[in-house]
Amino acid sequence: MTMFIIQSALLLAIAYILGCILGCLLHRMFAEKPVETAVATAAVAAPAAASVATRPAPASVPAPAPEPVKAPEPTPAPMPVVSKPVAKASPSRARLPRNRLLPGRALQRQRQSLPLP
Repeated sequence: MTMFIIQSALLLAIAYILGCILGCLLHRMFAEKPVETAVATAAVAAPAAASVATRPAPASVPAPAPEPVKAPEPTPAPMPVVSKPVAKASPSRARLPRNRLLPGRALQRQRQSLPLP
């Protein structure tokens, strides 16, 4: 049984490594080239930067003074639903009354009271 576990672990490891290698090769073959996309975005960004630099500066207009925003007043906490505390059940009520028999004991008493054949 030990050899079976070792063989299974080795086969799983080999399958994992082969999958990684195959995935890497497929990714290299079918993925987009990141160098070409970086050059294309740099070529597009250059004319936009040049057109921004040649625009005339707008006349300086004073910004309006900010108006203070009033914080809303806090609302009072709601009243509790139950105003009186709930009394906890006493531990003696949690037990069964002594005069009541459990099913197992009742069966034992019936068997004891039956006459033997």
